[in-house]
Amino acid sequence: MAAIRAAVILGCLTTVLTARAVAQEIIVKPEGAPTQTSEFLRPPGTASDPYAPSVDWARVPPWRKTEFFGIRAQGKTFLYVVDCSGSMGSYDRLVRAKREIRRSIGEMRFPQRFQIIFYNDRPYTMPGGMPQGVDYASKTQLSQWMSLIDADGGTDPRGAMAQALAQRPDAIFLLSDGEFPTGAAEAIAKKNPKKVPIHCVDFAGNSADLKKIARESGGVYASRP
Repeated sequence: MAAIRAAVILGCLTTVLTARAVAQEIIVKPEGAPTQTSEFLRPPGTASDPYAPSVDWARVPPWRKTEFFGIRAQGKTFLYVVDCSGSMGSYDRLVRAKREIRRSIGEMRFPQRFQIIFYNDRPYTMPGGMPQGVDYASKTQLSQWMSLIDADGGTDPRGAMAQALAQRPDAIFLLSDGEFPTGAAEAIAKKNPKKVPIHCVDFAGNSADLKKIARESGGVYASRP
């Protein structure tokens, strides 16, 4: 009698376990339902990327970093490529840009170096043609030279960016408020095979070219209308 009861109980358990297994297998997901992706298959640099680089700026010494319109960058040599086209005369945009250049360079420390290239239809390079030290004489020369730069002409950063990249800086700050000629972003990328970070400051507020240049070079894009 006990053997019969055990057999019945065993049969019932087998039926229940089989039913559960079948229930687990018959799972139909609605079409288009979201799926979970392994963190190892996500594109690098995304917010969920555990390997994305993070910088503890408090640990970076003053002579290894700078900031321009809220964008931080590491290094010793920085190039500022700044729009001086006719539209930069509106809303004191060129005045804002010059003021921020002075502030940014004023906070640099030895042995850092800088170079400024303004551009409209063509580049206008700070006298000397090469990155300058951050001594008093260089800063004075910068202020005097910038006072001669006025807003005029069109907007084409290709020549200025070619000059900037040729000097092999640690980072470039590119500022503009206008639309670039067709193919400008691609031309700049070809001149940057080593992927020098190009941090882009957008005075217009939504430049597709500036976003692309920053993204493809590993730089940062900031909208500052």
